[in-house]
Amino acid sequence: MGCAEQVKPFQELVLVNYCHPDCAPLRNIMRLPKDEAFSLARSLAAAHPNTTAFYRFADFENYYALRTRQDAYLHAQFLEQGGLQALLDAAGKHYVEAQLWSDRYTQSI
Repeated sequence: MGCAEQVKPFQELVLVNYCHPDCAPLRNIMRLPKDEAFSLARSLAAAHPNTTAFYRFADFENYYALRTRQDAYLHAQFLEQGGLQALLDAAGKHYVEAQLWSDRYTQSI
């Protein structure tokens, strides 16, 4: 993944959640402080050089830059489309409550 890689338009995005025995579910490396994210990415890439879940971390500097831009774009799209209220209206209150609980649970692991 090179520095020149651009953020994809919303309609072309594919969200992927890799599953690997060495990972806790629903954890996001981008939530870590930058130095911790880079350290973790280096160790995961070194420990698992041939796995799909971690290959992108081998070039984490470029991955991190693109992912930061992509996450900001997704957040802006979320807000543009009504944010949490639109999600509540579309998906229902129970789903959002379950997701918020899940986020709190995974942060405490």
